[in-house]
Amino acid sequence: MTIATYNVSWIILGPLIPSVLVSIFNLYHVFSSRALLKALNNHVVVLLLCFGLVYELTLDILYTVIDQTLVAPIQTPAFCYAWALLNSSIPIIIYLLMAWAAIERHILVFHANWFGTQRKRILYHYTPLALCIIWPMVFYITTLFIIPCSFPLNYKVNDCGFYSCITRFAWLALFDSIGHYMVPIFLIVIFSVSLFVRVLYNRYRARGQIEWKNYQKMALQLLPISMLYIVLQFPWVLMYALYSAGVPSSAGASFYHDIRSFSSWAILFTPFATVMSLPELGKKCRQLIFFWRPQRAVHPQAFTVNRQNGNQTVLVPLKRMASKTPVATKPAEVIQTTTQPTGIIQTTTQPTGIIQTTTEPTGIIQTTTEPTEATTPVTKILPTMASVTTTLMTKPETEMTPIDI
Repeated sequence: MTIATYNVSWIILGPLIPSVLVSIFNLYHVFSSRALLKALNNHVVVLLLCFGLVYELTLDILYTVIDQTLVAPIQTPAFCYAWALLNSSIPIIIYLLMAWAAIERHILVFHANWFGTQRKRILYHYTPLALCIIWPMVFYITTLFIIPCSFPLNYKVNDCGFYSCITRFAWLALFDSIGHYMVPIFLIVIFSVSLFVRVLYNRYRARGQIEWKNYQKMALQLLPISMLYIVLQFPWVLMYALYSAGVPSSAGASFYHDIRSFSSWAILFTPFATVMSLPELGKKCRQLIFFWRPQRAVHPQAFTVNRQNGNQTVLVPLKRMASKTPVATKPAEVIQTTTQPTGIIQTTTQPTGIIQTTTEPTGIIQTTTEPTEATTPVTKILPTMASVTTTLMTKPETEMTPIDI
């Protein structure tokens, strides 16, 4: 049973608006933090969000318009050329970037020394990212515009029918389907799952047990990406490769059309998956979506003060901490530490150059200097100072989690 055109449009428009909002919010969050922007593991995330946003604002909208009106919004050859180039290259750039992100995660976790110098970063980090962007553009510019391909433009089909310039050559269509669709998706699935297993295995071998809570965030980062491409991309890509190899297009045509209708969901839901890989971004997204403002709760914080001739404990509400619901906290115990001088050191210097040191528990620091000529001893009495350090025993438990890659 083939999904109606009207339903296909709503399948795309349903998650499109939330995906655009989350993509913009993610990019704003990354670009507003210098530390996040400089982190190597976030560079591919930024590129995925940027190209995904371009895909959503151009190709998804154009596909919805032509499904509803059955005609291109702008009926000019230049518009068709630009549409064909974007429709061919942008999805492949996203697939290649996602595949490289899955591979690079292994390097960042287990071979971080590969990025130790600027030369290594250029070779192993920036060069692959540049190739993932440049190669699809060069390939499709060559196959669509440089290789001779004469056909009348059809303004009633997607990208004006320009993609037929690739499908008319069997070997070129097979290379495009395997090299640009199947291989990246296989790499995403294999390397994401293998990284998850590899991290668990190394953790088990190092400590003898698996603390699932510490790896829950890692699992949520990897499994959604893998499942998106296994469920939404792999079936139709496999069928497309079979069609390119010579299988009749009538075989499974209805299922191919239906599963192809959901293929763009892999890109539409990528911003939601990347939320898990950015620190504190998930909490901010929940606050933005549900209009939840955290309540402010004042908790006492201990600090060090100096008091003359006395031991005092001071608790001052210094730090404001945000919590969703106010929780009454009762301090279990207060430890008071007092530091006082144990003894007084008296130093006397004589003209002969001999230094005599004595210790007196009188609480008075006395220093006498006798130069060559007779002088009157000078005594300075300083008040005893007590340094009081107060430590509050109620501190939140901190749970260590693996580094977000």
